[in-house]
Amino acid sequence: NKMKLLLTTFLLVWLCSCTDLMNDEFILTADTNTTGKAFTVNLKSYMYADLFWVYTIHTRVGSPNKGLFSTSYQEFDLFVDSDEGVIVLPEKDCKGLPKGVKNTFVPKDSKWYKQASKSPINFNYSTVELGGVLGNDQVMVGKDLKSMNWLGAQNFFLVNKMVNYPMPFAMGSIGLGFSIIKDYPAIGDNMCKNNFTGSNCIIGFNIQDPTKTSSITFGGTGNIVTNKTNVATIQLSTTAPKSELAALDLKGFGIGNMTSIKTKSKMYISLDMAAPFGGIPETIFDQIKGTLFPANLTKNCAMKNSTVYPDIQYYQCDQTGKDLNMSAFPTMYFQIGKLWYQLKPNDYLAIDNGKISFPFAVMPQPNLHFILGSVFMKHYYTYLNFSDHTTNLYPIDYPAIKSKTSTSFSSSLNLSLLLLLMCLLLIFFQLSQFDHA
Repeated sequence: NKMKLLLTTFLLVWLCSCTDLMNDEFILTADTNTTGKAFTVNLKSYMYADLFWVYTIHTRVGSPNKGLFSTSYQEFDLFVDSDEGVIVLPEKDCKGLPKGVKNTFVPKDSKWYKQASKSPINFNYSTVELGGVLGNDQVMVGKDLKSMNWLGAQNFFLVNKMVNYPMPFAMGSIGLGFSIIKDYPAIGDNMCKNNFTGSNCIIGFNIQDPTKTSSITFGGTGNIVTNKTNVATIQLSTTAPKSELAALDLKGFGIGNMTSIKTKSKMYISLDMAAPFGGIPETIFDQIKGTLFPANLTKNCAMKNSTVYPDIQYYQCDQTGKDLNMSAFPTMYFQIGKLWYQLKPNDYLAIDNGKISFPFAVMPQPNLHFILGSVFMKHYYTYLNFSDHTTNLYPIDYPAIKSKTSTSFSSSLNLSLLLLLMCLLLIFFQLSQFDHA
């Protein structure tokens, strides 16, 4: 009888410890992927290098890993990118993984994992080289167990080799932008297929100063803001080179006024919160650096190598005085669609230890491709509509999108409490029977 009691108690305790597993099993059923409720997830931010602010989102990939007394999950704080639409995860045995990366993905620990492509993938950018395979698994984002929201089955790049891939990118990344890579649907496209349809097929970026709360909204009501004055719907470029991923056509670029810098080649632009400032083509920078850095305000100017990407440079000058008059520098203007958008000097210049820097990367690439990073996006709410592959930019002083936090955990939470209560009652009953004997 004592052995039976001990065995029964052990089984009941184990059952109670598996309630989290049963929660996730209950959530990820065919009946839960059609709710279409919008939800917002806050981002974490921290300083990395080169005045480099990093935004991360807490992400869970794969099935729960059931233990004897507890349930574990493969969880990551993924670096957020808005320029492309893929997830990048380091594999456990990844060659060249920088020191300090603790969380890696183990395919065999997820019963839902499947390899999406048998062909190996190799990706090169700047001096960075990545190699791996295309995998597929369930993905959730949120702050903790109770606030996790399901994005559905997603393809991701499982990296088993990396060269010159700097921290914090090696932690893994989640690309929430568009993608035009053949046979590689963007996260937003998969999200629409799994969870949202039509005008709800939206990912919105609310990128504030790093000291404030930034967030990403998945899904929407279709009525994003009430005041749509000076708001343009911008179609993806149909002529941009494939190397530019999902770029927008840049209609004009000006310094100090909205008179466009003349070029013989077509210009493209992408919105990339992964870039803290952005990128200017080298041929354009050579035309404007005399205007950007007036000789009477700066001296001893030179190109400096970035410590994040060694072959990318930015411009740095000694400051002539302790107090620099930012109003003496020009405003940048970018024409995207039919409207002009601006960047003021205190957005594109940084002052540190008596030096003034232009942290836009000066990019020696053949195409006239500009990048506008997080310092631009903090002035505009950026919405990517995956139903028609368009981008909307709303001035920051307009009302933000109203979204509801997902409540998909409520029914599973009630199930957990019910199972826990049953476990406690059974244990109490067994103990009372033992005392009676």
